[in-house]
Amino acid sequence: MLRKTTNLIGLTLVIGVVVTACIQGQPGQPKEDVDLSPSCGPERVDPFVGKHKDSLPAEITKGNTRVIAPNTAVTMDFAPSRLNIMVSEDGIVLSARCG
Repeated sequence: MLRKTTNLIGLTLVIGVVVTACIQGQPGQPKEDVDLSPSCGPERVDPFVGKHKDSLPAEITKGNTRVIAPNTAVTMDFAPSRLNIMVSEDGIVLSARCG
């Protein structure tokens, strides 16, 4: 009797985990209600690609902006309103994206 009860509890736990995983969606995929459209304006940096980061106007670099050089430690959280400006080791603007 104890063995049947233990097996039933184990089966119930497995079913609960499977159902929970199905409800939450696949790992690494955004939820449907998350807006991933670029809202930080990365196109504002396009005229400065190939130029030194010091040429970026304050209107672009102020606020929720990160200037990221190689080997710079950054958090991995995704923030659609944050502008990430990638620069080379020499400070040359390479690209920009939201996140």
